[in-house]
Amino acid sequence: MKTRWWLKKRFYLPIISILFILMASCIAIYRSRISRVILYNDTGETIPELHVFVCSQSYVFDSIEAEDSIRIRLKPYGAASDIRIERPNPPWRWQGGYIEPKGGYRSVIHLQPDGLVEENTQFSWWQSAVFGKRAATE
Repeated sequence: MKTRWWLKKRFYLPIISILFILMASCIAIYRSRISRVILYNDTGETIPELHVFVCSQSYVFDSIEAEDSIRIRLKPYGAASDIRIERPNPPWRWQGGYIEPKGGYRSVIHLQPDGLVEENTQFSWWQSAVFGKRAATE
């Protein structure tokens, strides 16, 4: 007996859709464990050199244009720490914003004129939904 085409679609289409949703959810949950630091240069001028130290990892950026941003994806090793940003010329240093190398932390930092810094740390939506809400200063 030959199966009708509409019976095949009624069986295979939902199975394929469920598998696709399951696969996309697994990828999203896995990627949500990666912590990130995002720096925005809102100073109105080019920053010639910037050093970022976070979770026993260091990053050096040669030049950051005005109104530009930098995105750092942390490697999954190192100890939890504050974020430290340094500029050698003219000398300037800022430290703050607790972050862990994994766990879905998202730290958004706005470098503003006159050396002011605005920092906001959040968790990944997936991490909060799957593992529950937690304070940003654990």
